[in-house]
Amino acid sequence: MDPADRDLIIRTVLAESGSKGAPDEQSAVAHVILNRMGNPQYGTNVRDVLFQKNAFEPWGAGFNSNNPMRFKAGSAAYKNAGDVVDAAVAGGDDPSGGADRFQQPEIVNQRIAKGQLKASEAAPKTAKRIGNQVFWSTGDQP
Repeated sequence: MDPADRDLIIRTVLAESGSKGAPDEQSAVAHVILNRMGNPQYGTNVRDVLFQKNAFEPWGAGFNSNNPMRFKAGSAAYKNAGDVVDAAVAGGDDPSGGADRFQQPEIVNQRIAKGQLKASEAAPKTAKRIGNQVFWSTGDQP
């Protein structure tokens, strides 16, 4: 994998799961990115997938406090997430079960309560919880 693409995936994993996220949660986020690659709905390469409008909030939120570029490449958190990403790229077990979507239900529910999102935008009840996130495939929705 291209080092620049690897860096983008690591930064996305850190921003989406937190720098202290559990390895399974980080792995599941990495696998969602990989599961989307090659699907014309999402794009065929890392940049297409990550920078698609409304796909990964840290990249499209105007670099708020969750700016993926804030992580230092030499930090322990970056190295640990890099190990997780490398394992996913090498074909390691996918804890997400092939998911191509994920969200943090607590945040989504707050946004629904504020009228910022529709209830239909919440994850299906069949979504699999890993850490603070739930994961599912678009094929799982009715």
